[in-house]
Amino acid sequence: MATTNSLRALLLLSLFLLNTFQSESAVASIDLGSEWLKVAVVNLKPGQPPISIAINEMSKRKTPSLISFHADSRLIGEESSNLLARYPQQGVFPSSLPPRETLQFYARFPQQALFESRDCSGG
Repeated sequence: MATTNSLRALLLLSLFLLNTFQSESAVASIDLGSEWLKVAVVNLKPGQPPISIAINEMSKRKTPSLISFHADSRLIGEESSNLLARYPQQGVFPSSLPPRETLQFYARFPQQALFESRDCSGG
């Protein structure tokens, strides 16, 4: 009986302590679209805006949803867009995948459509 009361007291004390401290953490939100990517930060600190969109150096608020690989390096966003404009043959297209990989792709992403394409236009 004494251990039960001790556990109850410990539980009440921990709940009380959890409610007395304010959280000063931030949460990141990623909007990954088929063409653009945006990142927002929800901030709970007093005196700061509650929601702000993270900006990048090139296009400020939105980044192209592109990833490319070239010479053992990975490029994301605008850098990838510039590379694919110069080297479209280096892109990897889902329609060029073997049938097994295509079926695995459809199993993971049933809402996506695959198009036969030889360039980066997607159609």
